[in-house]
Amino acid sequence: MPGSVSRNTEQNEEGVAFRKAADYCAAQEHCTSEVRLKLHSWGISDNLTDQIIDHLLDEGFIDELRYAKAFARGKFRNLQWGKIKIKTELRIKKISPAYISSALSEIEPEEYSSCLKELLKKKLHSLGGLNRENNYKAIRFALGKGFEADLVQTVLREV
Repeated sequence: MPGSVSRNTEQNEEGVAFRKAADYCAAQEHCTSEVRLKLHSWGISDNLTDQIIDHLLDEGFIDELRYAKAFARGKFRNLQWGKIKIKTELRIKKISPAYISSALSEIEPEEYSSCLKELLKKKLHSLGGLNRENNYKAIRFALGKGFEADLVQTVLREV
């Protein structure tokens, strides 16, 4: 019965890895690509990784749409990232375009503009006020945070 010993070891390894991955997902939202990287860092084989991820998806530990929404909300509210930067980061994490759109649509336009306005005010104040050079610096700053160029120009005129 040497084959059954090997199979039991594989099942035990999968069970331990699944519980560890489930704990990882329960502590904080993670997408499939993050979980895959974590499993590989633990030395889990590709085949077993695929099985564990399928099981995590079936059990609701991983939900790409829920992840995309939480990611977008968190990066916008906590780090004041713009939609371009959020979208880029979600693409890197291999989130589907439909989920990215859905996540970005949950950011209220008024809150988004208000956030950009406050960022620009603070940046201009830290630079020493309004002048042509400081305006360019503020624009570059906002673009680097992932805000859209046309919106930055519009909000800067209001400031």
